Amino acid sequence: MSYNQTPVTAETITSGVNERRFIEHLRLMFSTKDTCLKEMMQNARRAGASFARFDYDPATRTLRITDDGSGIADFKALVTVADSAWSEETMRSEEPFGIGFSSVSFAADSVLVESRGKKVEFSSEDLLHKRPIKVQTASFIGGTRISLRQCKLDESRIKTALDVFAKVLTPVFWKGEELPRPYAMEHLQTISTSVGLLHIPGICVKQSKGHFSSQCLVFCQGLPMSCSSYDYDHRVIVHLDHHKFKPRMPDREGLIDSKEAKEAIAIAVKEVWRVHLEAQKSALPPQAFVDRYWKAAYSAG
Repeated sequence: MSYNQTPVTAETITSGVNERRFIEHLRLMFSTKDTCLKEMMQNARRAGASFARFDYDPATRTLRITDDGSGIADFKALVTVADSAWSEETMRSEEPFGIGFSSVSFAADSVLVESRGKKVEFSSEDLLHKRPIKVQTASFIGGTRISLRQCKLDESRIKTALDVFAKVLTPVFWKGEELPRPYAMEHLQTISTSVGLLHIPGICVKQSKGHFSSQCLVFCQGLPMSCSSYDYDHRVIVHLDHHKFKPRMPDREGLIDSKEAKEAIAIAVKEVWRVHLEAQKSALPPQAFVDRYWKAAYSAG
């Protein structure tokens, strides 16, 4: 006896993206967050700018950001998710996510971007509905100028966020006044370690009395990743090696594998202290070493 069997075709699937829904989620994620400010400062740094200037017109709620960097060569990359037009070196060393400018696009009713004699203007609805956006001629020839019209962040929130984000990156000006950058590497004496550059006040500051602290203020790619409000004067300033550590997408508000990073930083800090204490023990009279470093030696283990 024989049976006729119909061949069964194996079902296959492939990955895909619901573009409209994905862009809508980005809009919901970024529309009321200050991530856009970090993005524009980061872009200025990557473009080699010597400054990023932020100005605000309360009458029209327009936030304008100007820098003197290399400008924008490919406007399409601005509005293309997961694409980036940075140099090969930047792509290799920092691995840009390619979605950061979405935070800018959704932070206002409309966005005007001018660079190198060209400009584009669009709204979040234009992006959501994939409407054609014309690249037009502009009178602005400098690096990049971005105008966020009817910005969704108010003036006080912008200023507060800039005070936090501007402590390291390219010099930032708010309404004509340069903001302090106390943690920029050019202002610190640092020690090279396995995790990056460390500024340890108990070691790097000459007037220090050898105070040990495990509290850290951590930066990656120039942006703050974590901060302890304790032991403020003695906090270790950490500039992570961005080849080894990466910010968590999409908003760069923390590190990928943050627990492992924290452990690695703690080990690096203690190792620097161990080397320093051994050197000071050999250099100082015993009583002087005890007076200055006993607490640090005890705390550092």
